[in-house]
Amino acid sequence: MEPFSARRLKRRNPVDGGRTTPASGASDALSAKLIESAGFPCVYIGSYATAASRFAPPDTGTGHGFPLV
Repeated sequence: MEPFSARRLKRRNPVDGGRTTPASGASDALSAKLIESAGFPCVYIGSYATAASRFAPPDTGTGHGFPLV
């Protein structure tokens, strides 16, 4: 495995270079590994995506305290 500093620089260079970096969204560790194996340079994950994949709550829009219009 590469040292952490080498991996960090590899991830940082596309950001500093001003290029658009494609990213795919993951909902858990398995989907993140599948995205990595597909060759994406980075993966993003949201807190709701993680909770929804684990507990499957409906997205009703009532958890934030103000109505959606």
